Amino acid sequence: MFLPSISGDRARSPTRRADAATSTSGDPARAGDGPGADAELPAGDTRRQGGTAEAGTQTLMHDSHCHLASGYAAVHMHDFSATLAESLLRQVALLDAAGVDCCLCMGIPTRIEGGALSCGCGHDFHALGRSYYMPDELRDNTRPITVADLQALRRIGQYYNPAVDWQLAHALGSLPAEVRRRLLASVTGMPLHDPNGVHDVMRLKRDHPGVFFWAGEFTLRKGVVETQNRSYQPDFSPEAAIHAYLAFFARASMGATMHCDVSEELECVRTGQAGRAEYFEDVWGLFTRHPGNVIVWAHLGGLGKYSPPSPRHEDNLRRLLNAFPNVYIDMSWDVVAAHYSPCPAPSLNSSQAQRDAFDPAADLLLRRRRIAALAAVISEFPTRFLCGSDSLVAMRAQSLTASYAIYSGFGQGPGSAAWGGLFDQLSSGTLELVLRLNTARLYRRARRHGLEYERQGLLADMRAIQAQATMSGRTPNRWP
Repeated sequence: MFLPSISGDRARSPTRRADAATSTSGDPARAGDGPGADAELPAGDTRRQGGTAEAGTQTLMHDSHCHLASGYAAVHMHDFSATLAESLLRQVALLDAAGVDCCLCMGIPTRIEGGALSCGCGHDFHALGRSYYMPDELRDNTRPITVADLQALRRIGQYYNPAVDWQLAHALGSLPAEVRRRLLASVTGMPLHDPNGVHDVMRLKRDHPGVFFWAGEFTLRKGVVETQNRSYQPDFSPEAAIHAYLAFFARASMGATMHCDVSEELECVRTGQAGRAEYFEDVWGLFTRHPGNVIVWAHLGGLGKYSPPSPRHEDNLRRLLNAFPNVYIDMSWDVVAAHYSPCPAPSLNSSQAQRDAFDPAADLLLRRRRIAALAAVISEFPTRFLCGSDSLVAMRAQSLTASYAIYSGFGQGPGSAAWGGLFDQLSSGTLELVLRLNTARLYRRARRHGLEYERQGLLADMRAIQAQATMSGRTPNRWP
């Protein structure tokens, strides 16, 4: 399950500016785990070989955030009649086309309430139920979203589907070894309202050893999604179940990817303004309680589709990375990358009136300042950012490369090629860390220490839990 070797024609990088800083400050794992240690790199790594590709060519990378497993409904699989293993093989073919070597494979742990498929009896057909947490007209941005839209979306119900991890483990077990090495399984089916769900994660690791060394994406806050969940509501109190999960992840050396919006999406849509980072202190408190975890904060630190970065967002990231050496930032989701696109465009939370009054020149200046500010933070902390797609069971390779294309400035409209995108503001060394080496290092570290825990600690912990249950007199407390 080690990350595969990288060699040959696939090991290419686009031409990049090399004048940005390449500081390695803020790397908590550099001693023994960092990219500077050759023993920690995949065999055949090409970081000293250089080489360029034509502009627009997808760089070989590791995807730190990808939803390959089936999720909400059958429509998120290529073929409802196919097994999950067959669906994964089709996704791997798209990884090849996109130039993605390995990915963290995250199942979708929730389902949308309502509707059903026919059971095949010929007379019991129901319309296909909802498969996503918003209708296509809003998902595809065919019109401006309104507060009324968000309020209606909040009434859609979701519920947890813990079986998703067992299904993924079974599917991966039936795939060829060379394919399994590229799909790095992550536990997602965790009911975040119930700390006893930790026991299910332990059983999952016990039944499927050597498979799960990562957890997440788990969602603490996400726009309308947090109100759709019938079981969980955002909770950052000392009694919140998330603390039990994170405590176990630290003990088992499992990395964790967290989705938590930093700004209130409804307020952004109501005002048509940038985010205000209302929830930054909640996240800060969570990180303070869990210094022993490796935590990846998804979507550039909690940005959302309808919540553009606050004016102080990059400064907040710098504060966070300075304060918490165990925290990392993933750059996934194309709608988040769009906030840092070099091409002027109204934000998706803009009203029609704001779109009518849109000033491209002013927006271009804002975007260039925003890109420069983020590039400075990445260059200051080059080992703390991870590239990802947040693709949801992709139907085409472009879904896996959409975020990369935006950050690279490819196809972003007139003038973008001359000035370039975010990635053009980074040195080639920093870019290589962001695209693949950081993800590879974190996963290898989690796997190495996670295997040790599975061999030496997991069964002992489970027996200790059983002993406590027996001593408490719970039924059954004795077996013949």
